[in-house]
Amino acid sequence: MLLLAIALMVLGSALSLANWYTLFAYLWNGRLSFVVPLFGAILLGSGMAMIPQTRPFRWLAVVADYGTLILIISLPRLAYAFWSTSIFNRITVFRTDDAGRRIEIRLFRRGIAIIQASFNPPLPNRAGGFAVGLSWMGTWTPVDGGYSVTGYASDRELLVSPQNGVFRTRELGYPVGKKETHDSLDGLTLHQA
Repeated sequence: MLLLAIALMVLGSALSLANWYTLFAYLWNGRLSFVVPLFGAILLGSGMAMIPQTRPFRWLAVVADYGTLILIISLPRLAYAFWSTSIFNRITVFRTDDAGRRIEIRLFRRGIAIIQASFNPPLPNRAGGFAVGLSWMGTWTPVDGGYSVTGYASDRELLVSPQNGVFRTRELGYPVGKKETHDSLDGLTLHQA
């Protein structure tokens, strides 16, 4: 049992150190890496719980693992973001199918807007792969019986206006002369869902 506890503590410590390394690597050279939450803390804490002398200190495994610590600190913000964009806070949804693109614009309370597009068939991109969709988050405000969505892609603004029982879009600030226009939202006919 002691060997298993030591093995768990060594493995948990190694994972925790790897998570701390990602933070120092980012601070040192700006290289962003991903952390793995929970595993290091669970392994380290389990090993500490198996040894009577370290059992009272097993809660320190949470502090020892940067990934778990960051997750715990971020939980209130994650819960707030999840709640803000949940179905309970959704005000309206606009949808359209346009030339192989399915576009959905969802407006939420607190002025949050989410624009999602999926491509069928997938579109080739400059990196040599294929784009299957895109997603933007912005803010919306009511204007003249419709909506204005801003902040979703640099200086662009999307106006969604009612016309003859449907909604039409007009996009301002779209880059002039852009070759790939799959992300253009101008001239869409949207149906409110």
